[in-house]
Amino acid sequence: MRSDLRRVLITLWLLLSCHAVQAVVRYTVSLADPVRHLVGVSMELPPGPETDLQLPVWNALYQVRDFAQYMDSIRASDLAGNPIRLTQVNKGRWRISGTAKGARIDYAMFVNDPGPYGAELNQQHAFLNLAEILVYADTTRYQESQVKFENVPQGWKVVAVQPGPAAEITAANYDLLVDSPVEIGTFGESDFQGRCGTYRVVVDSARAASILSRIVPPLEKIVDAATSWMNDCPFQTYTFIFHFSTDGDGGGMEHAYGTAITVSGEEIDNDLDPFTSVSAHEFFHLWNVKRIRPQSL
Repeated sequence: MRSDLRRVLITLWLLLSCHAVQAVVRYTVSLADPVRHLVGVSMELPPGPETDLQLPVWNALYQVRDFAQYMDSIRASDLAGNPIRLTQVNKGRWRISGTAKGARIDYAMFVNDPGPYGAELNQQHAFLNLAEILVYADTTRYQESQVKFENVPQGWKVVAVQPGPAAEITAANYDLLVDSPVEIGTFGESDFQGRCGTYRVVVDSARAASILSRIVPPLEKIVDAATSWMNDCPFQTYTFIFHFSTDGDGGGMEHAYGTAITVSGEEIDNDLDPFTSVSAHEFFHLWNVKRIRPQSL
């Protein structure tokens, strides 16, 4: 009975809040501990009712991935710093009380999973799929959300797939926010104009300049052919983020305004066919699945 009443109250709050000016849900991500691969996260909730917090259990791959196993402590306080009640409901879900005047949730995540489906922080770079490190609240999932990055090592740059300033990403809601992977490091970059929009090509490699000179020309052909075929340009800026493996593993993950792709460094030197294949595949997801999909999804 109590849980049913709680759901009714949360639903009522959401309906009422749709007609009110909504505060922004703010996240801060700290890169202060790359040696231990620990990312510090703070989430600031605007005033509201008791709610549940959820860390997603899935992102990118066709399987439950259980990101909560990488969480290293979690605590909650009011905005004055006083502890408030946080009760674990299950492995990746918590109930937070005392949020009438706002709340702050602090926790750390171990991130050492390379590739386009992972989250990684080390002394060379950071690559973050935000769904793997950011919890959301049931009551604010569809409110404007913002994340900024702190303790970024000197000389590192930040690039995000989401349009807008990368150092402080803002999106209309949580789902759009976490559909924007972030690369932070000393990457190389080359931009070009297509038949529509601007394309950013980001390469995380010590030899980024030579790689960019090889991969940008085929990318220009790929995007020109696809946008011509679809006769559509649902973006102003599209971002390719490339990583290179030494063990032959690779793959890509599509996002609404870009893609993250890992390919073999050896293939870039000897045979561009695997590179062009995965790049064309992920770019076409800009329409297929991301914007055109079965109603059931």
